[in-house]
Amino acid sequence: MNFNSDDLLELKKYLDINNISKEQVCIVGSAALSLIGIRKHNDMDIVVHSDVDTELKTHSFIEIE
Repeated sequence: MNFNSDDLLELKKYLDINNISKEQVCIVGSAALSLIGIRKHNDMDIVVHSDVDTELKTHSFIEIE
C-alpha cells in the first residue's frame, strides 16, 4: 500500500496507547520508503528510543522486534 494519513493516525494511536512521545520514535524500513514514493509497504517498522521503559502492546500494523 502507499503511505497515507491513516498510517500516521494508526501510529499516533499506537504511541498514545503505549505512552510514547513521537520524539522518541523513528519510522524505518519500507514505510519510510513509501512515504517518499519509492515503494509500497505492508507494515510499519519503528525504532523506539532506549529511554522508553515499557512493554509495548501489540498492533496488527506495527511489528515489534
